[in-house]
Amino acid sequence: MKKTVILCAASIVAAPQAFADLTIYGKVNFSAHMYGSELDGEASSENWRLQSNASRIGLKADRELNDNLKVIAKIEYEYGADGDTYGTDGDSVFKPRNIYAGFEGDWGQAIAGRTDTPVKLLGLKADVFNDYFLGDIKQFVSGENRSNDMLQYSSPRLGGFQATAMMQMGEESGVEDASQPEDSWVNSELASGYSSVLDYRFNSAVSVGLGVDHNIDGRDIVRVAGDWRLGNITFGAMVQNAEYSDAFNDIYTDVADEKAYVLSAKWQYDGWTVKAQWGESSVDVDLDRDENNSSAVVGVDYRFDKTTKVFGYYSAASYDDHYDEDKAAFTSFNENTIGVGMEFKF
Repeated sequence: MKKTVILCAASIVAAPQAFADLTIYGKVNFSAHMYGSELDGEASSENWRLQSNASRIGLKADRELNDNLKVIAKIEYEYGADGDTYGTDGDSVFKPRNIYAGFEGDWGQAIAGRTDTPVKLLGLKADVFNDYFLGDIKQFVSGENRSNDMLQYSSPRLGGFQATAMMQMGEESGVEDASQPEDSWVNSELASGYSSVLDYRFNSAVSVGLGVDHNIDGRDIVRVAGDWRLGNITFGAMVQNAEYSDAFNDIYTDVADEKAYVLSAKWQYDGWTVKAQWGESSVDVDLDRDENNSSAVVGVDYRFDKTTKVFGYYSAASYDDHYDEDKAAFTSFNENTIGVGMEFKF
């Protein structure tokens, strides 16, 4: 995998005539942490660790075809800045992020490949610790998906409105048919899943969006998120409801739905950013029992310039009715971390 990525990059750089514009980009983001956890009120783990926070490297390219049409492509991989490897056997230093190609013009953008869903990107209005270890909302909120085999169209912003619609090809999310050979999946639809967002920007300070997932990673989701900038302070909020799709109801009969919200704020002044985030989710399950999860994060960044920043933060998460496989019982589980790190973009 490593050799393939390097050879691919080298071949593109060696043939600059192929593209009107080519950019090699990336970032290194890692942090050192003191981590601790408790199971049913008793310490279960304490350690120091170095964590890579979605460090990545990628290529972006485009070429003008006419006055209102250009072809675009993006190839982006995540790598472990702390030395971690990926894959089922841990045999790769890279794992794919957003990889797609398509066309763009005044009429909008159409792409195909692999990318973050529109619903996931909508959550960035509230997720001010995105990609941070024990800070990203994905630890307690569903819907943070990056989808394969997708076709997507994004409109230009018109009158403050912008729409993005993605469909996922049927091969990605069928349901297993017990009457067929093992690993056989039945799905005859062109698109088995959809993700779409309608975003409205009132002005340069206020925006709000409505997002809907249908059968993405087996879930149906309605998400609303917005942000509001008031001077040097920006507030963010997100609320959503999620449940398993009809195709999975027979498999996950014990889970009814998930309700979640996130609130955040950040204050920026002269290179400094002070930020805080709070979120909760509640999942209704059988026997009138709820799984309640919460996360609180506070932190501060100092940005030297557009490329480099240092940061520190504290995060605490709680998972009530966490299922412990060793005890074969539901327990409470808490974890927290203090981390300091740096980010360099290139």
